[in-house]
Amino acid sequence: EVALDWYAKMQFDKINDPNVLYNIGTNYYNLGKYEDALKYYLRSVEIKEDFLDGLYQLGLAYLTTTKYKESIEAFEKYLKYDTESGRADQVKNFIEFLKTKIG
Repeated sequence: EVALDWYAKMQFDKINDPNVLYNIGTNYYNLGKYEDALKYYLRSVEIKEDFLDGLYQLGLAYLTTTKYKESIEAFEKYLKYDTESGRADQVKNFIEFLKTKIG
């Protein structure tokens, strides 16, 4: 909670390190503040479009907030950069599941 107060004092648009954005997003995500987490994950992948951790968590955050179309898009971007890892297999399964949710 103390960290959240500190984050609120930072100028969001001045943070240009995808790892810092990812870490802040993850703190919000872990506290159940998914919309706030999305903001940071989105910015992390805007800065570094092949940031795998950011893309993965972005997909999960969208999934958690039932934004299934956006989740699929984030996971498909993830697969542009990683198709062979164990996490890529998870991402493929998420995409299959999500496609059944949106029809």
